[in-house]
Amino acid sequence: MNTLIKACGIALCLPLTVTANQASLNLELNGLDIDSRIVNTDATRGPDATGIDLVRVTNNTEANVLCQLKPAPNEPNMKSSRAIDIAPGRQATLHLQGSYRDVKSTATLKCSPN
Repeated sequence: MNTLIKACGIALCLPLTVTANQASLNLELNGLDIDSRIVNTDATRGPDATGIDLVRVTNNTEANVLCQLKPAPNEPNMKSSRAIDIAPGRQATLHLQGSYRDVKSTATLKCSPN
């Protein structure tokens, strides 16, 4: 019985372990219909590290949008991507440059009408 309780306890903790090291992308889309997907992470920081390097952005609106990828404030060695004008129905890839300080990184995708 004791072994069963331990096994269940470990199984319940697994999802927390898997998500604990995930990079997160905050979205500030100003109500725009924008799809975003992390397409690359920096694996050079070790097997447990994840970070945001590249984000593919798709503009599903009927007007041009201006999007920029910004690092978390606690990542002083990272630089924002340049702001990119994305036409309706088009995609763009935004790139953060620099080196991560944190094992788990967070970035913010900001998009606004252009």
